[in-house]
Amino acid sequence: MCPPYGFLYLFYKPNAIMIQEGMAKLALSKEEKISKKLPVFYNPIMKLNRDISIFLLNALGEDLSVGDIMAGSGVRAIRFLLECENIASVTANDMSINAIKSIKENCALNGIEVIEGEYAESNKTKKLLLHNKDARMFLLESGGFGYIDVDPFGSPCQFLPSACERLARGGILAVTATDTSALSGTYLSACRRKYWSNPLRNHLMHEVGLRILIRRCQLSASQYDKALLPIYSFSTDHYMRVFFRCEKGKKKTDDILKEHRYLLYCNKCGHFEISDKNDGECCSAMQAAGPLWVGQLWDASLAEKMAGSGGLMDIIAEEAKVPSIGFFDVHVLSKLMKLGHVKRNDAILSAVKSAGYKVARTHLSQSGYRTDMPLDEFKKILGA
Repeated sequence: MCPPYGFLYLFYKPNAIMIQEGMAKLALSKEEKISKKLPVFYNPIMKLNRDISIFLLNALGEDLSVGDIMAGSGVRAIRFLLECENIASVTANDMSINAIKSIKENCALNGIEVIEGEYAESNKTKKLLLHNKDARMFLLESGGFGYIDVDPFGSPCQFLPSACERLARGGILAVTATDTSALSGTYLSACRRKYWSNPLRNHLMHEVGLRILIRRCQLSASQYDKALLPIYSFSTDHYMRVFFRCEKGKKKTDDILKEHRYLLYCNKCGHFEISDKNDGECCSAMQAAGPLWVGQLWDASLAEKMAGSGGLMDIIAEEAKVPSIGFFDVHVLSKLMKLGHVKRNDAILSAVKSAGYKVARTHLSQSGYRTDMPLDEFKKILGA
């Protein structure tokens, strides 16, 4: 039997397996279906999620106190300790007693000391501080963290207030949402209830979903006069993930809130624009998404530091160099233009650059291009 997702199976036991993810060795129960009902939650599909977190922390190179509020098997916390040079201790929490037992076993496998019930360590010895609490109570009883990871199965919204309250000035908040059916427009009412916004159901749905998620996090932080600025964002494998830098102050918070607007889209010609209003006219009445964040999704210099391993992070590093909102999908535009063909990727990139505009492929669509070129000029390239 071949291991899924490229993971190494070290040995089999009747009800357990041992795998290796990154530098971490893990003993896990053998389950056929990934579910939040598992005794100890571990999702191998989220390996890339954890990989990117480690790349980001190493690129920042900061000595941050880490709070992993729903640690599950402990894989993220253990990998942080083993693979992040500047992370000396991680405070991990899970409300499941089975998860606590699993974390202890996995720490022992990796030679990591576990201390139960403490929140902070002053020395630089690699260790894991372990708690068995509700995630929100864990945060509120802590003194705060320089890095907080909110990575639930489903929506992160219920955990945002306590995470934002306990996030340190200058700290990093990492938030995952797996309820992409709401954020991407399949379930409109769910997006309105949880994220206080209207999604979009077309080729821009994943970017719109990211921007809705960002705004929702920023609103939660704003009640504490904390401004959350996105420094790295992505959507892949049926989840969305955003990393924020936290700044403190009323003016900085007010400035963030001014960047909450609407994206209007015309289904007939493919034009889209940012607006303070939730309606508009183009070839016909335009679809409105939002309110949502209309600022940048990435810190371009950070994205560049994280590139080099190939794949998603390299695509994002190029995409981050193009400071535009939204992107053009050549399949969508070719259909609207009734073209019988779609231009080659290299031809499109070359033509846009030759015209003096910035352009990059987007990780959000295999046929999407992020560019500052106006739509009419981009259409001329497609039709040439």
